[in-house]
Amino acid sequence: MDITATPHGLRLSQHGVVISEMLTSAGPTHSVFDVLAALISVLAPSGRVGVLGFAGGGMMAPLAALGVDRVIDSVDLDQESHALFCRHCPAWAGRVAWEHADAEAWLQRHGTLDSVIRDTPRHGHAVVIEVRRTRFLCSACGKMFTVPDHAAGQVGKCNACGARNK
Repeated sequence: MDITATPHGLRLSQHGVVISEMLTSAGPTHSVFDVLAALISVLAPSGRVGVLGFAGGGMMAPLAALGVDRVIDSVDLDQESHALFCRHCPAWAGRVAWEHADAEAWLQRHGTLDSVIRDTPRHGHAVVIEVRRTRFLCSACGKMFTVPDHAAGQVGKCNACGARNK
């Protein structure tokens, strides 16, 4: 891994591909991490979020700039980038519950998360965003509906007919 100092933090790259921008203050990285942070902010405004492939915490500064201040569960096999993150980005270190482990085994141990972000831009792998939402069957009209994340556990209102369901 190549590590380059930038005016705003550190840039991590591997095989000529930038894998993370570690910023020391809240703000955009001008990379895919901004898009991922925005999706977390919009699609998962509450609940647990899991990041598979921590990539040096590239999403933490954009998340902070968007006002997302909850702990992000993360897992990666790369201990070096997490150690760099803790040393150079102490403002964000407390917002990360990081574990050195295989992602699949980690998911099995931690159960269902509200949102899972797979940050694996290396070796031609795509970045995957998975948002799990519970669907409900309306007792009045028989159609499926979901409730917003912030309303989880409350009475759901059917989008089709407006009936309240338990």
